[in-house]
Amino acid sequence: MGGNRQCFFLIGGTGNQLFQLARATKDDRISGLFLTGPLRRVLGHTDHETILPNLLGVSLATPFLNFVLLFLDLFLARVLGRSLFTDFDIRRFKMDASVKSLNALGYFQDRIDLDAHWLRAVGDALQDSAEHAPQLAVHFRGGDFLSPANASFGILDRSYYSEAIGLAIQSEPTRSITVFTNDDESARRFFSDVVFSEYEFTFVMEPLEATLRSLVASSVFVASNSTLSYCVTAFRGNDRPSIRPTPYNLVDSLPPLDFGVGVPARFVAPAELDSLL
Repeated sequence: MGGNRQCFFLIGGTGNQLFQLARATKDDRISGLFLTGPLRRVLGHTDHETILPNLLGVSLATPFLNFVLLFLDLFLARVLGRSLFTDFDIRRFKMDASVKSLNALGYFQDRIDLDAHWLRAVGDALQDSAEHAPQLAVHFRGGDFLSPANASFGILDRSYYSEAIGLAIQSEPTRSITVFTNDDESARRFFSDVVFSEYEFTFVMEPLEATLRSLVASSVFVASNSTLSYCVTAFRGNDRPSIRPTPYNLVDSLPPLDFGVGVPARFVAPAELDSLL
């Protein structure tokens, strides 16, 4: 896809925000049209915290011509299965502009190249602005991520975390571990198992932006298989030690990561979810 396009930013998980920004060239413009509350309510979109555009200083204005062309192509794509000026990569349809690429809408996960220099610049900015940097940070994604509906992505069992923490401690000897989570209750139950009895855990629930900064700034990081952890591992690069699951999930929906040390992922069967927590 060429430069000087209007990329319409969609609120998604942190990973999807990363993919949208990473696919844009330096000449592209980012539109915040779909960040507006009334339009999101009409479309029934989930409200995620939107942090990456703010962190990177992205301009969110929308030229009127691109606005008109986008909705023209949305109509044509649904009715005729063709788009004139907009590249689409969303659930209902994926297609390229047949005349000229002036707009882009979607996540384009399979079309991006995570540029190491861009990731390093973002990672350095996040680390420099972090209020605190834990010695050993673990990310645990709870909430709806632990529901049977999301089991197709894979829910990591305790053996992955046990091996990953053991490996992390080899480079950063400590018994004190800070767990960053969106689900304090589930995280406490998960890490209360006897397999973790030799460690001292502190559980932290922060706004997403603060969590992202702290995880990137930590001395060593143990990732979950969420897109937030994926982003943190990418932003940390190879200069900041990270431990991540391999494969990252069961659906192979993310570009392969060349950063961090992989630990074999072991996933829980949906029928075993209740026993996990």
